[in-house]
Amino acid sequence: MRNDAYWANRMRILEESLLDTGYEYAQNLERQYDAAIRTVESQIGAWYQRFAKENGITLAEARKLLTTRELKEFQWTVEEYIKHGQENAVSQAWLKQLKNASARVHVSRLDSLKLQLQQQAELLHGTQAEGLRSSLTELYQRGYYHTAFEIQKGLGVGWSLHGLTDAQIRKVLSRPWTLDGQTFSDRIWTNKSSLINSVNTQLTQMIMRGSAPDRAIKAIADRFQVSKRQAGRLVMTETAAFANEARKDCFKDLGVEKYVIVETLDGDTCPLCGQLDSKVYPMSEYAVGVTAPPFHPWCRGTTAPWFDDLQGLGVRAARDEQGKHYEAPREMNYQSWEAYNKAVAHETTVTATMRTAVKAAGGELSGLEYKLKTPESFTQKINKEATEYRELHPGASYEEAYSYATSRMYDTVRYTVLSDSDEFTKTYRQTVYNLERAGYNISRIKNSLPDPQASYRGLNTVVTTPDGFNFELQFHTPESLEVKNKTHLLYEEDRRPTTSQERRKELRRQMKALTSGLKTPKDAETIHSMDKLKGRRTS
Repeated sequence: MRNDAYWANRMRILEESLLDTGYEYAQNLERQYDAAIRTVESQIGAWYQRFAKENGITLAEARKLLTTRELKEFQWTVEEYIKHGQENAVSQAWLKQLKNASARVHVSRLDSLKLQLQQQAELLHGTQAEGLRSSLTELYQRGYYHTAFEIQKGLGVGWSLHGLTDAQIRKVLSRPWTLDGQTFSDRIWTNKSSLINSVNTQLTQMIMRGSAPDRAIKAIADRFQVSKRQAGRLVMTETAAFANEARKDCFKDLGVEKYVIVETLDGDTCPLCGQLDSKVYPMSEYAVGVTAPPFHPWCRGTTAPWFDDLQGLGVRAARDEQGKHYEAPREMNYQSWEAYNKAVAHETTVTATMRTAVKAAGGELSGLEYKLKTPESFTQKINKEATEYRELHPGASYEEAYSYATSRMYDTVRYTVLSDSDEFTKTYRQTVYNLERAGYNISRIKNSLPDPQASYRGLNTVVTTPDGFNFELQFHTPESLEVKNKTHLLYEEDRRPTTSQERRKELRRQMKALTSGLKTPKDAETIHSMDKLKGRRTS
């Protein structure tokens, strides 16, 4: 069983991965600020060039009204801002201000510049709000599911989790985690207001003092630089907070009773974080920013599960959740785990639908004890598919290979419908009709029953649920199912990479000998093969 150091290490690695998401967004935001600063510098320079004299510009001159021609140009600019704002993320309040400004007939020189500068601030913070919300949504989902994967893999026991909904995530993101009760949206709005007020004040004071254009430009650019640093700090602090929120929510859903604080202990660790490292608390006291990281801006701390008694813990937690569990193979990676849990989560509903559809069609569901592929078999097949993909695509990453492999796993959940030869086609068509009425779709049909030369003879389909999950549905007569079971071991040996070509020929000869005597069910040749999944990656 895993020890405390294992849990701390895995959660630390996960935390660093999640923080990298924040770093990437912060770097992108920094580039947006730099572009805005260049625009601001250009706008202020053009304004001074247009209205200032050799000795600069007085406040009285700056407050002069625009001429008719200048006002017309100003209104064109405002109309462009309005159009851009309607297509991008700016506040409705700012759009209203712009529309009011476009209708004004008296606008001062100074107000025209202030409006241009505020437009840059509004665009920056509108984009920041949308971008950070999107980034935190992705981060929370990744943090939640990766935490579940690490815990289940560490315990060696897996069980399905209820999927996160958009409504749940929106609720989490709208929940303040700081003592002042502000959300990240509130902080972005506060930073924007602070930037606009400071820019307007600074600009007016520079004009009052008669400062040279280059000094005014630098002063305003510096205000944007301050806002850029605040934005970067906000991104990283909120990233750390919601990474820990995801961990907290996952711990609760998995039945974890205690957690331990895990800090990065090096020369940059603050005294507070250093003192809190390895402290264990009950989950009832888990409060981000108070008893769990982040404890301050740029905090690098995280949490890990703490178990007083590891014996049988995973099995207990799994049974508490849904009453069933599975052994999680150590070689199962995150993508495999995610795909397998998706199948486990769908199986109960799909099985109930299948029972109803097949019974109404006069068929019989056979081998329900095998309806869910074992995690060992699933993992082996995924690993094999991913390895083969990388052999065919030498430059492919492991992530790409496993994404491809999991997208082609249509038989994790699988069913077999039995009916006698005379009723076979009728049962098939009625089952399909019943499933389609329930919102399911047939995405693939492979019919080898009419072919006496086929080494496998059966009717295999892939069915897609209303929410996009695919499962396998086979149709057999009692005779074709018996032959399939006899040829299964031969088929498995034929698929092994180590099987020689000579042996493959012999195996296929034996399979054909077994299938050639099968009777083709009545009207089975009228069922045509088709494939809507060809070339698509579908889970």
